[in-house]
Amino acid sequence: NNTVTDCTGSAVRTITGAHIHGSATAINNIFANCGAPISAEADTGSVANSYNLVYNCGNGNVALGEGTIQADPLFTTAPAIAYASPAVDAGIDLGYDFIGAAPDMGCCEAPIPYNEVDSLDEMLAADDGDYVSATFDLVVTSNSGEFGDFVYAQTANRLQAVRLDASALDGLQVGDVVTVKGQVASDADGKYVALTSDTAVTAGAAPKAIGLTNSELTNDVLVRVWGKVTSVDGNSFVVFNGYLDFTCVAAEGARVPQVGEFVSVTGIASDDAVLARNANDVRVEKGLN
Repeated sequence: NNTVTDCTGSAVRTITGAHIHGSATAINNIFANCGAPISAEADTGSVANSYNLVYNCGNGNVALGEGTIQADPLFTTAPAIAYASPAVDAGIDLGYDFIGAAPDMGCCEAPIPYNEVDSLDEMLAADDGDYVSATFDLVVTSNSGEFGDFVYAQTANRLQAVRLDASALDGLQVGDVVTVKGQVASDADGKYVALTSDTAVTAGAAPKAIGLTNSELTNDVLVRVWGKVTSVDGNSFVVFNGYLDFTCVAAEGARVPQVGEFVSVTGIASDDAVLARNANDVRVEKGLN
């Protein structure tokens, strides 16, 4: 992860002597405006190279390796690059900290062009592909792994919530408080935000679910329903509370209640069902006997 610019010789060059056999490895670099990108002493020197960006350089005597990009790096002021640079997210993970889906090539990670948002409505009104930075906190309501790469998080007043792709972060837990930074995207289930690794996370208390009686489901909020199971279809079942039917979905591998049992179900409210997060979310309050 180096940036070499404006040199008259080779950006990387191995040399040899009487008892020296020069060799080097060059990965995730930017070589721009140099006499050559990579050179090695004939016969005895070698340079293994991959995933470098080369621009406006002469020819070296080492073939450019896998993942090489030959394009303008779009310096703002060298060595800094713009977020539109082809070097952004084009490197490979060498164990160093980075922002985004993958390391940038060169010595400087390009700053993500975040748009500050003051509410969840404003966040979800952003176009797909936009980067957003929240000025408010959300509380996580599901653990990493319960819904694949996604977790759910809601506002402190429990009135609004959002899906978050948390694959860029270590395991989030229920109760964690997140200050979202990420990229807005959509899939078949609607809009979500793919978190970037600079999202702030602090531990917090698990939120209480909103108890629903005769209320409609509010998307992605943590809710609790209860009543008698009236039908079962696979891992889906219907709970009647005396006013409304609520379709519920048991977590994968969890026990599905039987018709006639009285249950309470905690989970994430989707468009038309309550999605249990794990086996503990479906409790049988009164069995068949």
